[in-house]
Amino acid sequence: MIRSIAPADIPLILPLVRQVQALHVADMPARYWPQQDADALTAFYQDRLDQGQTILIDDRDGVAAGFALFLVKNLPENLFRRAETLGHLDQICVDKAFRRQGVGKALINEMIGRLRAKDIARWSADYWVFNTASAALMASCGATPAFHHAEGPVDP
Repeated sequence: MIRSIAPADIPLILPLVRQVQALHVADMPARYWPQQDADALTAFYQDRLDQGQTILIDDRDGVAAGFALFLVKNLPENLFRRAETLGHLDQICVDKAFRRQGVGKALINEMIGRLRAKDIARWSADYWVFNTASAALMASCGATPAFHHAEGPVDP
């Protein structure tokens, strides 16, 4: 069952947070910290809830099959672009035991339904180029690359 989490549910998603963090550390160890303290992680996600962000969980009798953190971004008009409100998928992870079963797609579809209910017409997500699973998931949910971000060393 997909639902929004309450603060008391935060510990359910911590094993998934650690899984996705390990993926990032493995591919970019100079950028990402290894395991995080449970209290610090709990405080981080509590802060996200306090800011009005939404954390969805696919709850399988007290076991998190997956979770997704999303927020609504209000981008103001400026000289170059029109104002826009869109949903932003900030984090998503499906537990290794539940992958390739439609959990990630179901979480994104729930987010899309909630955005649609608020008359929000677009959503975005960021993922690293090494994360081919996320790229495939986003594409399966109708997202296409819209922006390229490049990085390079100061002393090539």
